[in-house]
Amino acid sequence: MKKKMKINYWAAACLLTLLPFLAYTQSDNDLWATLFKVQYGDWKSVFKPTYNDKIQALNGKKITIKGFLIPLEQKPKHSFFLLSAFPFDACFYCGKAGPESVIEVTVKKPLKSTEKPITITGTLKLNFANPDHLFYIIEDGVLAE
Repeated sequence: MKKKMKINYWAAACLLTLLPFLAYTQSDNDLWATLFKVQYGDWKSVFKPTYNDKIQALNGKKITIKGFLIPLEQKPKHSFFLLSAFPFDACFYCGKAGPESVIEVTVKKPLKSTEKPITITGTLKLNFANPDHLFYIIEDGVLAE
């Protein structure tokens, strides 16, 4: 009986830890779900993306997407940063997600660092071959109100 209780407490603790994360990923923001469908493999030691038709249709289009600002430098404001589908402690660079879960973002007006989700509007560009950039890039981004 004690062993069952330990397992139940462990399961409850895991569920409570993941609850905020699950609530965010199951939001109405289907754009991340579409972007996650990119296929990629190892090509000369770098990831090479293959985009499906639905993703390719977004190339060059203005999009609005919600995510978490991942700073690339320690500064109070950022004009170039990563937007992650997941919070900082679960992002791609922490080893808990893949390269399809982050977007390179350049904004017109620098944004303050925050741990809260932000919404960005900008032009989505797909990176087909440049290993110096991520799969997804948003240019001319602005913070959506």
